[in-house]
Amino acid sequence: MSIVGTRKYDKEPFSRETLILLQGSQNKTFVVLHSGLVEILYCDNPLPDESGSDILKRSLRIGLVKGEAILGASTLLDGHEPSPYSLRTVSDCIISSAPVDSEEMARRVQRNMSFNLRILRNMVVQIESGLYLYRNYKYLWHKVAFIADTIALSSPVPPAEGKPEGEDISVPRIGSDFTAYGHFLHNQTKEGEDCAEPREWDANLFQGEIQESLKLYADHDDLRAEDRFDYRQYLFIKRIAEKDRKILSALFQRDEPLNFYIFEFLSQVQNEVQLVVADLSREIWLLMNQVFGDEGWVKEICRQGAASGSEAEQFLYYLFIFSSRCRKDSMNLLGKDIFTEYSSMFDDLKKYKNYTPQTETEEEQTAPEREEKAAIPPGARKKLAKYQGLLDRILTFSGLSAEFQEEFSRLMDRLLGCEDILSPDREVAQLREQANRMYWKLYKSCFLKVIGTDLKGFVPGILLHFGLLDERFLSTEDLIEVDRLYASNLYSQDPIPVMTLPYYLEKIYNSSLKPSLSEMGDSFEDILKRQEKMTPKERSAADHIYKDVPADRIHFELMNITGEVAQMLSGNKKRFLPFLCSTAMEGIPANSFLHPDQTAGIVNSYRKRDYTLFYREVLFTHGSGREIIQSEVFPCFVLYPQFGSRAVMWQEMDGKKNTPGRLFIPLFFTGKREETLPYLLGEYRWELQKSIAGYQWTDPVEGGVVGAYYDYIQFFRKNPEISAEAKQRITEFIKKTKSDKDRFARDYISWIIHEYEGRPKLNPYIRGIFYRYCPFPWDMRSEMAQKPLFAEAEMKFQNRRQKEILRVKSKLKKLGDETPRELKDYLTVYLECFSEEVSS
Repeated sequence: MSIVGTRKYDKEPFSRETLILLQGSQNKTFVVLHSGLVEILYCDNPLPDESGSDILKRSLRIGLVKGEAILGASTLLDGHEPSPYSLRTVSDCIISSAPVDSEEMARRVQRNMSFNLRILRNMVVQIESGLYLYRNYKYLWHKVAFIADTIALSSPVPPAEGKPEGEDISVPRIGSDFTAYGHFLHNQTKEGEDCAEPREWDANLFQGEIQESLKLYADHDDLRAEDRFDYRQYLFIKRIAEKDRKILSALFQRDEPLNFYIFEFLSQVQNEVQLVVADLSREIWLLMNQVFGDEGWVKEICRQGAASGSEAEQFLYYLFIFSSRCRKDSMNLLGKDIFTEYSSMFDDLKKYKNYTPQTETEEEQTAPEREEKAAIPPGARKKLAKYQGLLDRILTFSGLSAEFQEEFSRLMDRLLGCEDILSPDREVAQLREQANRMYWKLYKSCFLKVIGTDLKGFVPGILLHFGLLDERFLSTEDLIEVDRLYASNLYSQDPIPVMTLPYYLEKIYNSSLKPSLSEMGDSFEDILKRQEKMTPKERSAADHIYKDVPADRIHFELMNITGEVAQMLSGNKKRFLPFLCSTAMEGIPANSFLHPDQTAGIVNSYRKRDYTLFYREVLFTHGSGREIIQSEVFPCFVLYPQFGSRAVMWQEMDGKKNTPGRLFIPLFFTGKREETLPYLLGEYRWELQKSIAGYQWTDPVEGGVVGAYYDYIQFFRKNPEISAEAKQRITEFIKKTKSDKDRFARDYISWIIHEYEGRPKLNPYIRGIFYRYCPFPWDMRSEMAQKPLFAEAEMKFQNRRQKEILRVKSKLKKLGDETPRELKDYLTVYLECFSEEVSS
């Protein structure tokens, strides 16, 4: 791991995992982060002789700082105290630094008012960031505590004797055996007035009704980081810091003690916020180890479940889903991947990943059977009670004006009263258009209100993830199905990122993704630059003036992209409804629902066939020079909350070559999955190569696979290597297709499915193009090369690749131990699919 050190740097690049400041050391460097991401790490009770690497290994992430920011300013101003935390880069960063002691730092602050105010405002920003993160840590704690309580409530425990008379026995969640904790919770349910005692392996516990009735989380729900310091005084000082620079300069130059008091107060507040986050992160980690560890509660419950029946399997299926939901938050907040940290436990749970509850095996039903099921089945009435008055509850949650809420309610009533809600009748069509406009405004308001808390909470989560706005538009059967499906995992990143719309919007809100390009190709940055050139009159006439802030990034995405994409995904813009409606459904929801995990698995299966699918050429810079290598960048697959029959490849990258693209698919997909996904991947390959090749994309050499394919389509009639019969088939194929991209995607399906499975469909010339640019892995090609049909193509392929393989091997040998990981991956991960030579 590299270290920034005490040298002076001026906007130098530093790779990830570069140490900036070690906990327990004195800060003697002024550091400015210009771009990238830096984590704040905290180690509980470091030992006096403990090495830096051991401290970092035991540390938990308690905060994140994103450029542009000043790092460790409070520790510099108080240079006599050791740093209470470590700082380390998470991504590639651009950093400036200069050695300085606390006395010199104080003099600079006093002499340079611009410098003074910059540090002061930076401290306020980092305090606000810490308060925001604390709420997210509370949410992660709630998830893990919920899993612990659910296990304890469902575990097969002997009959509980209850607490001895006159004694108040309380068993803590952390540090207890789950059987003892289970006894305690069961006794609590017996004492509760409206609390049903849970039964063994009760999967309904994952609905959380018993846990909430016992108020198991009230102590943490009431915790506020703001209670650790004088919050009212902080708000007052925060408002001072926001004043105009001239006002503050005059104030501080006249009253220097006030300036230093503010710095001292903000340093104390910043320290308190970091400590309260550190306390909570430590508690989360202890609870995670207790629940997910090698001898933890999940391990024990899996051992008991293996000897039990289908009820245990169903319970463990939901336990896997809920445990997996902790992964993303744990990675983002604690900097820990629980799939790696607790791999043994998740190996046990993954056995139940594809378990299908009995209620899910009745997907093939006849019409009479569905009619018979129209009555609410036993036990379902209580589940569906939470949907009563859903529209009013969502509107109330949104916080939109009373006029908007009243107008939207009337609009829904009018749509509900239509004889055919999808009618092409002009009046009904106008109602649908009005609903679409107002719907996305409501969606935006609900998302922005919930982003800092629980994205999966019932209200407004059922709207954000599934598009369920009003239960009156769904039949009872469909509502029961949707309710069951909502318990599914809605985010997958193992390894393909597949997520529902709110999780994707969260990435844009947090700036890990940029807003999408508009249909006209405008980026959010383009809009900001265009606004700068506006006259005052133009700005006053504009519908919305954007700022580079999270809320405006979401506004841009939802108001300029999402509504348009949603109509495209429906397959019929004229009959489109943005929210769930049984009239618009084709079959029962379970048959069309795209599980993110399953979708990621299907995409990954094609990735294993077309090994280079997500790779692109990038320029990699390292200490010994620069190399052009292939780097794998996964696009985001976003599942929109709607029914639809189409999928859309919206954009292949964010502008830079190492940024992810995005592909949009309806969450309830009614099209042909076996054709749509590989077609979508073919479109993605086409657009990605076009963007990388630039203006040379039509060149048969420089244009890569799209250049070769374009040349093939343009000049196939003059190509002597293509037979007359094949030329006739190509002519007919061109007449039936819309564009070269459409033709390429259709041929790509033939290559990735039929040719891979040994059913040749392509002519020899186009097969050679795909064999060269979209190669199968070595084991498959070595088998194919035994056949005359592929022998020559494999020989040409090997001849082209050997030079590159030898060049990279020579480079690795020269660099030795200093070889960057990216170069090693390029050889061992990317090039291994090309030749057996790599592994020798």
